Amino acid sequence: MPYHLIFFLTIAGRDKLDRNLWASYERLLARISLELFTDEETRAYLSDKGITDEQMVKVILDHSERLPLLVATLAAQAPKSPEKMGDYSGKAVASFLKWVDDPYHSQVALDAALPRRLNADVLTTLVW
Repeated sequence: MPYHLIFFLTIAGRDKLDRNLWASYERLLARISLELFTDEETRAYLSDKGITDEQMVKVILDHSERLPLLVATLAAQAPKSPEKMGDYSGKAVASFLKWVDDPYHSQVALDAALPRRLNADVLTTLVW
Protein backbone atom coordinates (compact mmCIF):
# COMPACT_ATOMS: atom_id res chain seq x y z
CA MET A 1 0.00 0.00 0.00
CA PRO A 2 1.52 3.36 -0.98
CA TYR A 3 2.19 5.85 1.77
CA HIS A 4 0.61 9.27 1.32
CA LEU A 5 1.78 12.29 3.22
CA ILE A 6 -0.93 14.82 3.96
CA PHE A 7 0.28 18.26 4.89
CA PHE A 8 -1.86 21.14 6.12
CA LEU A 9 -0.58 24.67 6.44
CA THR A 10 -2.57 27.27 8.26
CA ILE A 11 -1.88 30.90 7.58
CA ALA A 12 -3.57 33.34 9.89
CA GLY A 13 -3.36 37.07 10.02
CA ARG A 14 -5.22 40.29 10.14
CA ASP A 15 -4.89 40.84 6.41
CA LYS A 16 -6.19 38.57 3.67
CA LEU A 17 -3.71 36.74 1.46
CA ASP A 18 -3.06 38.66 -1.74
CA ARG A 19 -5.00 36.77 -4.42
CA ASN A 20 -2.47 37.76 -7.09
CA LEU A 21 0.44 36.30 -5.14
CA TRP A 22 -1.38 33.10 -4.15
CA ALA A 23 -3.33 32.53 -7.40
CA SER A 24 -1.55 29.29 -8.25
CA TYR A 25 -2.67 27.84 -4.89
CA GLU A 26 -6.23 29.16 -4.99
CA ARG A 27 -7.80 25.74 -5.66
CA LEU A 28 -6.06 24.38 -2.54
CA LEU A 29 -7.03 27.22 -0.21
CA ALA A 30 -9.92 27.33 2.20
CA ARG A 31 -10.42 30.93 3.23
CA ILE A 32 -12.09 31.34 6.59
CA SER A 33 -12.83 34.76 7.98
CA LEU A 34 -13.04 35.09 11.73
CA GLU A 35 -14.66 38.14 13.22
CA LEU A 36 -13.72 39.85 16.43
CA PHE A 37 -16.02 39.45 19.41
CA THR A 38 -18.13 42.48 20.17
CA ASP A 39 -17.69 44.00 23.63
CA GLU A 40 -20.96 42.35 24.63
CA GLU A 41 -19.88 38.93 23.34
CA THR A 42 -16.55 39.23 25.14
CA ARG A 43 -18.24 40.22 28.39
CA ALA A 44 -20.74 37.36 28.08
CA TYR A 45 -17.94 34.86 27.42
CA LEU A 46 -15.92 36.11 30.38
CA SER A 47 -19.00 36.02 32.60
CA ASP A 48 -19.60 32.39 31.58
CA LYS A 49 -16.02 31.69 32.66
CA GLY A 50 -16.63 33.36 36.04
CA ILE A 51 -14.72 36.56 35.27
CA THR A 52 -16.98 39.42 36.29
CA ASP A 53 -14.64 41.89 37.98
CA GLU A 54 -14.97 45.01 35.83
CA GLN A 55 -11.29 45.93 36.09
CA MET A 56 -10.26 42.42 35.00
CA VAL A 57 -12.80 42.45 32.15
CA LYS A 58 -11.40 45.77 30.90
CA VAL A 59 -7.83 44.47 31.01
CA ILE A 60 -8.80 41.38 29.01
CA LEU A 61 -10.74 43.52 26.52
CA ASP A 62 -7.67 45.75 26.08
CA HIS A 63 -5.09 42.96 25.85
CA SER A 64 -7.11 40.65 23.61
CA GLU A 65 -8.42 43.32 21.27
CA ARG A 66 -11.50 41.00 21.33
CA LEU A 67 -9.73 38.27 19.30
CA PRO A 68 -11.75 35.18 20.27
CA LEU A 69 -8.80 32.83 20.76
CA LEU A 70 -6.87 35.36 22.82
CA VAL A 71 -9.96 36.10 24.93
CA ALA A 72 -10.28 32.36 25.60
CA THR A 73 -6.56 32.06 26.38
CA LEU A 74 -6.64 34.93 28.85
CA ALA A 75 -9.85 33.68 30.46
CA ALA A 76 -8.38 30.19 30.84
CA GLN A 77 -5.71 31.62 33.12
CA ALA A 78 -8.48 32.35 35.62
CA PRO A 79 -6.81 35.65 36.54
CA LYS A 80 -7.69 37.07 39.92
CA SER A 81 -6.21 40.49 39.22
CA PRO A 82 -4.60 42.31 36.29
CA GLU A 83 -1.19 42.15 37.98
CA LYS A 84 -1.31 38.34 38.04
CA MET A 85 -2.15 37.97 34.36
CA GLY A 86 1.50 37.78 33.31
CA ASP A 87 2.81 37.39 29.78
CA TYR A 88 -0.33 36.80 27.77
CA SER A 89 1.49 36.54 24.43
CA GLY A 90 3.62 33.60 25.55
CA LYS A 91 0.62 31.88 27.05
CA ALA A 92 -1.32 32.37 23.83
CA VAL A 93 1.42 30.68 21.81
CA ALA A 94 1.60 27.80 24.28
CA SER A 95 -2.18 27.46 24.08
CA PHE A 96 -2.12 27.35 20.27
CA LEU A 97 0.52 24.62 20.24
CA LYS A 98 -0.65 22.45 23.12
CA TRP A 99 -2.50 20.14 20.73
CA VAL A 100 0.55 19.52 18.57
CA ASP A 101 1.99 16.20 19.74
CA ASP A 102 5.00 16.06 17.43
CA PRO A 103 7.89 18.27 18.68
CA TYR A 104 9.11 18.68 15.10
CA HIS A 105 5.77 20.11 13.94
CA SER A 106 5.60 22.34 16.99
CA GLN A 107 9.07 23.71 16.22
CA VAL A 108 8.15 24.28 12.56
CA ALA A 109 5.10 26.26 13.69
CA LEU A 110 7.26 28.39 15.99
CA ASP A 111 9.92 28.91 13.32
CA ALA A 112 7.33 29.79 10.66
CA ALA A 113 5.88 32.43 12.96
CA LEU A 114 9.17 34.33 12.98
CA PRO A 115 9.58 35.48 9.36
CA ARG A 116 7.91 38.75 8.56
CA ARG A 117 6.95 37.32 5.16
CA LEU A 118 6.13 33.67 4.56
CA ASN A 119 6.39 32.17 1.11
CA ALA A 120 7.29 28.80 -0.41
CA ASP A 121 11.04 29.52 -0.23
CA VAL A 122 10.94 30.42 3.47
CA LEU A 123 8.70 27.46 4.31
CA THR A 124 10.98 25.06 2.41
CA THR A 125 13.98 26.35 4.33
CA LEU A 126 12.19 25.97 7.65
CA VAL A 127 10.81 22.49 7.02
CA TRP A 128 13.79 20.88 5.28
